[in-house]
Amino acid sequence: MPADISRDSFDARKGYASVVLQQGRLLTDADWNEQAAIMQQALRLLSRDLFGAHAVPPHAPADSFRIDAVACSMGRIHGRLLAGRYWVDGIPFEALAPSAFALHDPGTPAMLVMFQASQQEIAPWQDPALLDPALQEGSGHLRTRWQWQLSLLPCDTRIDTHALAATPDRGRMRARLQPGHDAPGGIPAAAGYLGVDNTLYRVQILRGGDGHVAPTFAWARTNGSQQQALREWIAQSDGRLHVELDAPHALDGARVGEWVRFVHASVDTSALALLQVVSSDGQRMLLQPAEGTSAGDYPLDGPARLQRWHHPGSAAHGGGVAITPDRWFALEHGIEVAFDAGTPLPADDYWLIPARAGASLPEWVDDTPQPAHGPQRVQAPLALLQRDDADAAGLSCIDLRWQVRLERTPAAATHQD
Repeated sequence: MPADISRDSFDARKGYASVVLQQGRLLTDADWNEQAAIMQQALRLLSRDLFGAHAVPPHAPADSFRIDAVACSMGRIHGRLLAGRYWVDGIPFEALAPSAFALHDPGTPAMLVMFQASQQEIAPWQDPALLDPALQEGSGHLRTRWQWQLSLLPCDTRIDTHALAATPDRGRMRARLQPGHDAPGGIPAAAGYLGVDNTLYRVQILRGGDGHVAPTFAWARTNGSQQQALREWIAQSDGRLHVELDAPHALDGARVGEWVRFVHASVDTSALALLQVVSSDGQRMLLQPAEGTSAGDYPLDGPARLQRWHHPGSAAHGGGVAITPDRWFALEHGIEVAFDAGTPLPADDYWLIPARAGASLPEWVDDTPQPAHGPQRVQAPLALLQRDDADAAGLSCIDLRWQVRLERTPAAATHQD
């Protein structure tokens, strides 16, 4: 779940070494979060310099994250990932035990087994151990963790695996205040954001572009953190969903026609389409799934919540807004965004726009395009699989892992004449 933060002030390009607090000054969440980000960045750079783009660290089992027992059958590539530790782009990952995998066979002569990871935000309701029982619900803070998986990437046998970026490419977006925005009656408006409240806008890719369908996006105030637990969740015979929130007016009066996202504690629901509010009395809501989905797509058991969005989405696009590259889209109060053409737009990538009443957008100047602020992603090739020309089901597996070795020199040897 997105964090209820005021802004994300960390910018690696500025090279700040620490945050220095001063007496009598207001402490903000951004100060604490930036200090943590500075330390994480420093440790990540150090680890990357020592271990390279990816490697088995010293003293870890030599077979850490090795791909083993690969076979092809029934349109799937089967294999096993061995336990151990592996560093990717300065971040440590650990597999506590060997695990089997079965991935869709792309049918190409060669393919890479890719390790891919993305950073997630975990709220106390998703992990009850984060909340002290003595505190009220909603008082805990979020944690971040890396979630990783294996995937297959079709490739040529002559591919240069050293050229694969440890950090996948991201889309780029621009944000600005609408030029020539005037108040009613033709009176020139005061320069700056026209909203009366300070907020943090979250612009997020809902459906990534794959060349066949247009990518879509959504936006929300308060970083998309407006959400509420569900007390009851029932699928109706007409395909709609009836829900009852845990508290009245918890979603700040979500209006008819707006969109909400279903979030489950233990199920990856990010691929599900949004739900449109058909009716609401503040606590009971009737929701309509977008086109191409049904009530049966949503798990009705276990802890779940609704997350509120504020964009005017379309049921034909899964509840999102279809993206036309290099076209400006109006959010509200004079804010506009545009996505650069020719850049990838992976699903769940997001940008943050802090807006302050009567001021310009402090972190978006000169219409400069910015890469997605998150989630952070890393990747590394673990193995190259090649088909046997004589046996369609046969596969050869070439290990692509690296291993860092440290040479220990006896102390006496360093003082010899």
